[in-house]
Amino acid sequence: MAYPDEIKQIWETVKESFRSECSTTTFDLWYGSIPPTSFDPEKFEITFSVDGGQFKKETLEKIYKQRIEQRFASIAGLE
Repeated sequence: MAYPDEIKQIWETVKESFRSECSTTTFDLWYGSIPPTSFDPEKFEITFSVDGGQFKKETLEKIYKQRIEQRFASIAGLE
């Protein structure tokens, strides 16, 4: 299982990998303020701390979560 510091390092790499795919505003809004709080590689479940209310949380879950988890798995070498 990955440890908190490893999760943070992987997350920084994941975040940066999305930077060229969106505007600075989009990047800052959706990727810049969601630090990971836990990761379970057996279930491949990543949990984030989301500020910004229910709308942001739901949007992240519906639109971005799968993309983030796939990129996280790829960068972490879990695919």
